[in-house]
Amino acid sequence: MKKIVSMLLAILMVAAMFTFVACGNDTPDTPDTPDTPDTPSTPTEPEDPEDAADARIPLELPERYYMSSSGEKEPFHIVEWTVNGQKDAGGWIPWHEGDATEEEGDLMSTAVFARNAYVEEQYGVEITQEYVNVNGNAHFLRLQQDNQTGENGVQLVTTRALHAWSFASSGLLHDMADVGEGILHTDQPWWPQDAVKSYALGDSLYVCSTEMLLRDKGATAAMYFNTKLAEDYQLGNLYEFVESGDWTFEMMTAACEVVATSLDGDDLMNTGYDQWGMTGGDDTSYFLFAAMDQKFGVMDEDGYLEFSFGSADGITTMQQIFEEVMYAEWYNNWYTSPFAEENSGFEDGRILFAPSLIKSAYTSLREMEIPYGVLPMPKADYSQEDYRSLVWVHHDSVLGIPSATFDPEMACIILEALSYEGYYTVTPVLLDTLIYGRLAKTEEERTNFERIFNTRVYDAGQYWGMVNDGLIDGPRSVLRHTATGNSNMMSVWETHRNTTEEQVDRVNDFIDGVE
Repeated sequence: MKKIVSMLLAILMVAAMFTFVACGNDTPDTPDTPDTPDTPSTPTEPEDPEDAADARIPLELPERYYMSSSGEKEPFHIVEWTVNGQKDAGGWIPWHEGDATEEEGDLMSTAVFARNAYVEEQYGVEITQEYVNVNGNAHFLRLQQDNQTGENGVQLVTTRALHAWSFASSGLLHDMADVGEGILHTDQPWWPQDAVKSYALGDSLYVCSTEMLLRDKGATAAMYFNTKLAEDYQLGNLYEFVESGDWTFEMMTAACEVVATSLDGDDLMNTGYDQWGMTGGDDTSYFLFAAMDQKFGVMDEDGYLEFSFGSADGITTMQQIFEEVMYAEWYNNWYTSPFAEENSGFEDGRILFAPSLIKSAYTSLREMEIPYGVLPMPKADYSQEDYRSLVWVHHDSVLGIPSATFDPEMACIILEALSYEGYYTVTPVLLDTLIYGRLAKTEEERTNFERIFNTRVYDAGQYWGMVNDGLIDGPRSVLRHTATGNSNMMSVWETHRNTTEEQVDRVNDFIDGVE
């Protein structure tokens, strides 16, 4: 076993050497593009595996070894969320985050297996996982069961970021800032810094994202485009516009207007087989909102939730998105178009832009026959300092430590070790080998994938402001508002103002310990 672990670690450590992440960034950075960017990176075994560790930030953890005197490893059980049992790359769960078996054989499973095997050997634990459905409260009830029975069956739980508030406020999770003091190094790059700031409730941290997780990478928004259409319609070099900072909302809409064309001779965009400027779902509005440097809510300097959507900038920006994109003649919305099903989608070559998630590139776009490229979502205008890439709350993953856990110190130590090792050995395989190495066909594409990951943002308002049928999510939310045909965002805000402000008060009272 030690031999297998050493060999796998040697392979993965060298991947870490090729993708070292800067402390100041929310996501791993990568080196200059190789001479042959269309060839996947293939890690090779270094002469001395310990050399790879020399570049690491030192990790200080309490010295613990949990194996019993009889030689039994201490169980460390992780409950992972799933949607309707999906666990493969084509579903909502791109890869195993908590555990994987050696027999699965793919690169990601191999990396996760090696990381876990190393941590198991170092601390005398046995890491296992189970998948529980987030729908129907089954995932939530799994933790309640441990609390009620007094069992110690779960040491770590992941959940969809959409459920962050219900989990954080439930009493079913430890405050990681409390039980992890001196153990969890949340100021280090294996804890994405915008995530730490956004998920913290005052001085407490019940849920967060760390480099133990994988789904947050796949849940990052990006803009895919048909390179042939861009060339045919002489749109210019979009990669150069991104590089110069000129890739803006106005440029995007102008390009869509140029390309959108009725192909049946009636001058109407009325079938799925016309040529569209853009296709996407309702979530395009949220991707663009974040890209234009807006958030539904932020945590202020004292750690309290400040809801910003109702500001003049928030209302105006979302209204602009609806008027100029969501209701534009050239936008084919998957959810509201009566003929959306007639169109096989971006893959058929008659759509210029397709805003989607990074996981789309790995699960569906990589098999496309037509040429496509990747861009960050556009800036609001030239004056915006940088691009913004939303980590989408519906697909994002967060984790926490169940309050029923008998030994929260152990849970924190193993979590920190998994996050630290994941940062140096698993994330580089995901990014450098699978995303940059396999999906980026050109140097420009690789650069943009890197740019997207280095500009990720988390919207605190989207998970802390979550209420049933509220402003953020539900049939009357901004997200589903395209079905109404109404672009008056002030009226939407007024409809939900009271319930939203009540939720903000509820969150801030929770921070103050008010029952």
